[in-house]
Amino acid sequence: VRRCCIEIEPTPKPNLLSNSLGVITNRYALVGGTFYDTNKHEFTTNYFQCYDVDFTNGINLVTFRFQDRAGNETVTNMTITLTNDTDSPIVALIWPRDGEEVSGDLINIKGTLDDISATISATITQTNGATQTVEGLIERDGKFWLEHVSIGGGTNHVVISCKDPWGNTTTTNISLFRSPVSLGMNPVPESQLWQNQVNVTGMISDSTYRVFVNGVEAVVGGDGQWTATGVPVTLGGMATFKLRGYAPNEQIPVGGGN
Repeated sequence: VRRCCIEIEPTPKPNLLSNSLGVITNRYALVGGTFYDTNKHEFTTNYFQCYDVDFTNGINLVTFRFQDRAGNETVTNMTITLTNDTDSPIVALIWPRDGEEVSGDLINIKGTLDDISATISATITQTNGATQTVEGLIERDGKFWLEHVSIGGGTNHVVISCKDPWGNTTTTNISLFRSPVSLGMNPVPESQLWQNQVNVTGMISDSTYRVFVNGVEAVVGGDGQWTATGVPVTLGGMATFKLRGYAPNEQIPVGGGN
């Protein structure tokens, strides 16, 4: 099954999808924009989108029903043929990168994927032989998350596997190491996450380290408590904060490694 979005105009009634897997009815679309004609003094066009339409291999018949306030109805049919391909999904890791030291027993792996209808998972093998498999979450814009990944001492071998509906696969191998230094952040109130910038606090077990949050350097106290002021918040979707700690003799990249 291949998942996609359809954009068309104007305002729809419940629509229908028919293919070899069966028939799906009463799928509403959402209006995403309108056009106001200043000459006619009325809205002449409504733009809408049907999200997460599941197509299957072969012919897919999509039926749209449109109705105005007077009850006049128009029906439009669209036939879309889905064919297979031999292109493997393209996976790009955002964090962590191969060979990095990470803080804590559990981490989240983040990246992007060019095919939102694919599936993604990771198998983690620790030095002691313990193995964990984690199924990933893929957002509509292609971002993916592998959550609650266990990290042990020594070398952690991570194999990230991605497969599209046609069976084309991509495998990415990385090695991660757990840092002896603990670095954590206190929760940011949800009511503040809509802001462009927030103040963030947290703790690091070694107060000689310099701490950066989304590229902003924090002030670290002698007890390891730190505060970062004016930290930019990720625009759109989930707010993410990248924490990095650097030893006193460690070279810091431009922007704090953001």
